[in-house]
Amino acid sequence: MSSTIASCVLLKGRPTLVKIETVQTRGIPRYTIHGMSAKNQQTLSHKLKTALRVLKFPTPSGAITTQISPPLEGLSTSTCQSLELALAASIVSIKNYSCIPKTTLCIGMTTLEGSIQSPPHIFALAVHAAKSGYTQLLVPESDAQDIATASRLPCLGIHSLSQLTPHTFSQIKQYVPQQQNLTSQKNPTFFHTFQNQPSALRAITLAVAGRHNLILIGPPGNGKTLATHVADELQPPVSSQEVQDVIVLNSLTRNSLETSPPRPFISPPHTSTITQMLGSKNGTIGWLQQAQHGILFLDETPHFSPAVLTHLLDPLETKKVSHPVRYNSNSITIAAYNPCPCGYSGFPEKACTCSEAEKNRYTKKITHAFKERFQLQVMVAPVSSTQLRSQKVSQESFSKLTKTIQRVRNNSAHLEQNHTAQHLLSKAHDRLCLSIRQHQAIIRVAETIAKIEESDMITADHIAEALQFRIQ
Repeated sequence: MSSTIASCVLLKGRPTLVKIETVQTRGIPRYTIHGMSAKNQQTLSHKLKTALRVLKFPTPSGAITTQISPPLEGLSTSTCQSLELALAASIVSIKNYSCIPKTTLCIGMTTLEGSIQSPPHIFALAVHAAKSGYTQLLVPESDAQDIATASRLPCLGIHSLSQLTPHTFSQIKQYVPQQQNLTSQKNPTFFHTFQNQPSALRAITLAVAGRHNLILIGPPGNGKTLATHVADELQPPVSSQEVQDVIVLNSLTRNSLETSPPRPFISPPHTSTITQMLGSKNGTIGWLQQAQHGILFLDETPHFSPAVLTHLLDPLETKKVSHPVRYNSNSITIAAYNPCPCGYSGFPEKACTCSEAEKNRYTKKITHAFKERFQLQVMVAPVSSTQLRSQKVSQESFSKLTKTIQRVRNNSAHLEQNHTAQHLLSKAHDRLCLSIRQHQAIIRVAETIAKIEESDMITADHIAEALQFRIQ
């Protein structure tokens, strides 16, 4: 007699489907699991036999052998816990005590008393099962509703192994996916600080609305970091097409059980290595991937390793990472740094104390190739005390701006340039010696400006404003 149950496990940081085949043969009564380390086999077999004995399940006679494929030899015991419900179900199924459909995948860990609990990263495992074609999940009842909503699959909520018998299995409650609340609005905690910095606020708005990369340059303590928090507040709610990506990443990195997560905001430390930034084949999820559909903030960019900044060139331009692992990096990157080591070069408010050699060493850390991967650049100038006293929070202007950004993001139409816009861009291209990459960036930013202004064409005014924010 045999049974086959499907489950899912985290293998090298990636959700992986697992097939569990159990057979009963004549011989000395024993339970053997193939496809995992001896330590994991001993731990799981003892746990499952104890739980089934406590619940007084009839033990199948003879030898019971379970084959797990693909093999999970290198996994820790905690990682293998997501298979415990499926392993128990496969044993019970030998005597026809269970009737789990083939299109149902089991995820859950058991206690010695036979109760079912959620293993780590269960949202990521459930979403992967849904994308792999399964039509139903058997999961712990305590989180069944959230798992159904996150995976968009109906879930059977089980709280004990005793429910695996035909009589009780038919009575298990099914949880159906609920509508996710993806329209929640953030409160403008930082937005009011930029009410009197129109140039910086405009650049942030363009970056968020058009998904453009942005460089912020200015003296220390004058709002570069605050500007990125304003950008985070202006991000529209995650869309229904993006929400599962964010749910999976939150589940893998923070073991989160949030079904309506906000867009990510990731600020890596300066000491980040290439592996920490981009990820690796052994399961490391890089900062860039964690920022998917959100913002990656490179604060004090010159302090990052030159090798890390070099490896970011291709992802910043193509929005894709191909090495060492493949994934989309659909995020907005904001780089912020001082104009010189002391931070006051070019600003009359305070004298610069850097030598020319120090300035050159500092500016060379940000290569021209790196800067060209950004579409916008703005100087964040100091704010006077009069401006600070006059700042007022405006919920109305914040709401209006977020609605405008959402409208622009929803508008995927390609806008053409009128004759005067083409003429101005041609003159600017020749006079400023623009590269092809810079030329295309100006067109993209001008198109975003046109959509914000609700224009059906890119005009000379839109090109002129885009030129003001060009990378220099």
